[in-house]
Amino acid sequence: MTARRPPTNPQVAELFSAKGSTALSRNIRLDAPMENEFLPPLADASEFPAAKVPALPPLSWKSFFARGKRIDSYVQDCNASYTFNGRAALAELARLLGVGPGDAVLLPAYHCPSLVEPFLAAGARADFYKMSPDLSPDGDDFLRRLKSTPHKAVVFVKFFGFTQEVELLARAARAAGVAVIHDCAHAYFALRDVPREDSAIASLVKFFPLPDGGLIRPSDAYVQCAVGQNPQRVGYADELKALFKVLEYAGQWSRLFPLGLFAFLVGRVSRAMRRKIPTVESARPRNDRAFRYFNAGAKHLEPSHLSLQLCKMIVSSRAMQIRRKNYQRLVKTVARCKGGYALYPTLPAQHVPYVFPLVLGAPRIQFPAIRDRCIPLYRWEEISPSGCPTAMHYRSSLVQLPCHESLSRKHLALITNALCEVLAAS
Repeated sequence: MTARRPPTNPQVAELFSAKGSTALSRNIRLDAPMENEFLPPLADASEFPAAKVPALPPLSWKSFFARGKRIDSYVQDCNASYTFNGRAALAELARLLGVGPGDAVLLPAYHCPSLVEPFLAAGARADFYKMSPDLSPDGDDFLRRLKSTPHKAVVFVKFFGFTQEVELLARAARAAGVAVIHDCAHAYFALRDVPREDSAIASLVKFFPLPDGGLIRPSDAYVQCAVGQNPQRVGYADELKALFKVLEYAGQWSRLFPLGLFAFLVGRVSRAMRRKIPTVESARPRNDRAFRYFNAGAKHLEPSHLSLQLCKMIVSSRAMQIRRKNYQRLVKTVARCKGGYALYPTLPAQHVPYVFPLVLGAPRIQFPAIRDRCIPLYRWEEISPSGCPTAMHYRSSLVQLPCHESLSRKHLALITNALCEVLAAS
């Protein structure tokens, strides 16, 4: 197949599969004995056309003028603190909980490397519990692992914005003296529902048009601890790049009108500056390059000033109703086809989806067919081998489609038409 140009915008690129590899990706902290293997990607983003649908919501004027609670107000209500991103929040929680070299952390077998790498960076060892088809923990396997090996912490993930019933397992972990962490990176609006005796993290960039930003909410036992040790401000070059990133992405999708032309020009400038100006990502220490997704240099950083200001201006509640409506439309579309099914066909009240999780019946045929129709797809291909059948099956068959509030009718039509064509043909 002739290679095609991949998406150039980082916000889009992060929702596409990483470049292909022929060997297991090793994540090794050079100054600690812990290491972990991840399976290689199954697809190469460069072999597919650029998306015609925004994978993440771009900034628009509607982001400012909608009615409702601002992001910053919600963060204060949750008693949370800002971090540079969700991975930095996990790394900070590992520090607060005393996770260190040789400690074991219990994680879900279905995961992305971003969940595992912050703990590997702390020198910990990852232990994976098996998953049920609905991505709830396999209770028997979870309890067996909890009892057989001492663990420092256990992580429950609210996959794609949906809450699994884990209270009984969390109670068992607490009784064993194991710290409980709830990963709300996909469930920003569920952060306030996490029990106060547990800790939680969230990601802002997955729900809002921000260049960076994560949240950490320690348990009551650690809430009095200073979160972060003298958090640093990002440099002026990074502040400029954050601004360029937001404007470029907005201009790419014809948002912030009449600044479209200006945003396009800014995007041209930003791409040139990315090649010349060192940032946290490009200037991180060489020994940290072993981690493909986690940047240890960012765990001590605050979000950019732009992100903090946007959090005071953007209405968070605007995303709730529109995401739910778009999700339900995709459920109805998939229900008419025979080539796949919605992982969660029912959307419970108060649940706000991050994406629409779709299980493909014939992923080797359907995945490239949907991508060739310029629809952004993301799947967790680089999981750690764990012996979990569900994780291995979903590595190829479970894909994520956008359902965010910035999708236009045209975007939704492109998605639904592509799904109908591909799933029906299969």
